[in-house]
Amino acid sequence: MTKANRPAKSARPSVAKNILDDAATLTSGTFSSYAQSILNLSKQCNQVIDDAARFELPASFQQAHATIINGMGGSGLGADILQSVFSDRMKTPFTLTHDYTVPSIVGPQTLFIACSYSGGTEETVASLEHAVQRQAKVVAIASGGKLVAAARQHNAPVFQFEPRFNPSGQPRLGLGYTLTALWAVLGKADVLPFGSHDTGQFSAALAAAQAQFGFEVPAEKNPAKLLAQEMHGRQILVIAAPQLTGHAHTFANQCNESAKHYVTYATLPELNHHLLEGLVNPPKLAKQMLVVFLTSPMYPPRIQKRFGITREVFEKQGFPTFQYDAASSDPFALTGEMLQFGSYTSFYLAALNHVADPNAIPWVDYFKAQLAKGN
Repeated sequence: MTKANRPAKSARPSVAKNILDDAATLTSGTFSSYAQSILNLSKQCNQVIDDAARFELPASFQQAHATIINGMGGSGLGADILQSVFSDRMKTPFTLTHDYTVPSIVGPQTLFIACSYSGGTEETVASLEHAVQRQAKVVAIASGGKLVAAARQHNAPVFQFEPRFNPSGQPRLGLGYTLTALWAVLGKADVLPFGSHDTGQFSAALAAAQAQFGFEVPAEKNPAKLLAQEMHGRQILVIAAPQLTGHAHTFANQCNESAKHYVTYATLPELNHHLLEGLVNPPKLAKQMLVVFLTSPMYPPRIQKRFGITREVFEKQGFPTFQYDAASSDPFALTGEMLQFGSYTSFYLAALNHVADPNAIPWVDYFKAQLAKGN
């Protein structure tokens, strides 16, 4: 049974939760397509699993000595999650990059995967060209666009998906496509298991989590709604260990973009060596921040002990905390559970923040428009 703990030492007034338990209002208007994309997460994943049966890679791709993936923003989240959860199962060294170029190690024995939801991400398109020049074993993942055209021009394999179950059009809400497609490509390249048992565990976890966090589940029984209520009006620091770092990153991304809410994350055990001393200043920081701990049965005993002590240190300095204890011990099931938990929580937080349109990203769009001026 998943446990969700309310913040300790919190003196803030309770947040009105009427809107969170009004599913009809919650999923209407500008929230409609956003809500539908979240409800469709399982359909996105299952669509890709079906498509993967018809996708093939040259046999030589299974002989790569290293795997490099380029993905920006929402398009890179799937790689970050897989790298975090499955690091001990990867058969080759695995690196995620966010740049126009490729690392110096990229060469004929490298599997290079360029992933862009839209296919128009300029950094990812440029990196594919560099990888081709280095004679890497190149694969593209996208719904279309320049990336697909470039890959086909170079006779590189393409896993192209039709995003019919993501009406929001946003990559962060189309993770079922990019994450599962990447997982399928890694499976075909013999880097990560992608068998029917594994995909079955994943799909079952997605369904079970939706039943736990969904719109119809009342706030008092819904960990995602409980967390959103406690996040409302506060700065958020999410703390996770390496197995869930990718999910912490994904959660922060979805909250930043959809809920228009400042969320960042830090990782154990690294933060124990410096961050704990930075909690003193500014003086009112504890009154402005909620610290969210993401725990997992996958964590080794020493990491679990660190979580308990770290939470104690925050609380001794007056910081309210919230702990979400993931139930799944199987890595494939854990991935499904945490994908749903983060998506639903960010949705509920957007509602509490009265976001006019959670799909819109005006400041990101402004930045891209300014960057495009004069090329």
